[in-house]
Amino acid sequence: MITFSSVSKYFEKTAAVNNLSVDFEHGSISVIIGPSGCGKTTTMKMINRLIDPDNGEIKLDGKSIFDYNLVELRRSIGYVIQETGLFPHYTVYDNIAVVPRLLRWDNTRIQNRVYELLDLVTLNETYSNKYPSQLSGGERQRVGLARALAADPDILLMDEPFGAIDPINRLTLQDVLLEIQEEIKKTIIFVTHDINEAIKLGDKIAIMDRGNLVQYDTPDIILTDPADEFVEELLGHDRNVKALSLIKTRELLQNHGYITITPGTTHEEARAMAEENPASSVFIQDDNGTLMGRYYLETRKDKSRRLKKVDDPWVVDPNMNLNETLSKMLQTGEKVIPVVTRKRKLLGVVTLGNLFNAANRE
Repeated sequence: MITFSSVSKYFEKTAAVNNLSVDFEHGSISVIIGPSGCGKTTTMKMINRLIDPDNGEIKLDGKSIFDYNLVELRRSIGYVIQETGLFPHYTVYDNIAVVPRLLRWDNTRIQNRVYELLDLVTLNETYSNKYPSQLSGGERQRVGLARALAADPDILLMDEPFGAIDPINRLTLQDVLLEIQEEIKKTIIFVTHDINEAIKLGDKIAIMDRGNLVQYDTPDIILTDPADEFVEELLGHDRNVKALSLIKTRELLQNHGYITITPGTTHEEARAMAEENPASSVFIQDDNGTLMGRYYLETRKDKSRRLKKVDDPWVVDPNMNLNETLSKMLQTGEKVIPVVTRKRKLLGVVTLGNLFNAANRE
């Protein structure tokens, strides 16, 4: 969908991007990574002509970017930056509605789209009247993503969008992005300096150094067959361990070994079901499939057994990689952990045994 042909960009006779030829594929996440000054952000900004190339040609679906009306081109491409760039004096609603209003959508269509996007990024309508200053960093970044998607663009440019977020929320936002991408299938160009983020998110990774494209391939090929010493150094000495991150939790998902009950099930009924299936976990699930809680059948020191209820059990995301899921299980002491969507719909479980087996196979 996005084709660079012999593209160069110079700043004071220094090549920020040097003779770049690459195809970024439709409906996929292409990650551009490299050290500061390598040309990754310049490459991305040339797509929506925030920076114009000096030489070469960039095409979107076979059409040169210079054949588009500049304003229409930029409005048709979503753009997310590190600090989100939200207007501080606008509410969340008004921030998301900016581009639809410029496109002269009617108010009903705008309202429906704003609420649809808030739901997509796991916020709700109550956030619409809040201001950016009232949100956490992770919430602001979600609003920034919603705003970029407001006019339903085919292309989404993301310039180190999670760089200023703390590590825990950063992992959560990565999982949210992957799950959203499964639904919307946008062509995403994602710039980062974090190799772990690139490996987790990228369908393909473009590695740049001093304006040159060093390697462009899938994460598994880059990990197993780095192009040169520069790529090896970027990957780090633990690249074999990084290969474990290519395994997603969804690949280890089990749809057996647990029981689901409704919120109206009594304690006594839940205990009876647990006693009949001592190897199973008991999850409380509403009519929409949402995980509401969990029961544990505990054995006390005197060997008596009691049923313990937890209203907010530990969960993992299906897009978490093996390392992240294993780390959470070891941290929590869970041997069986539910896998849920961003809306907490129960998909199944993963077990500690399966994780260890997968790691051993790798």
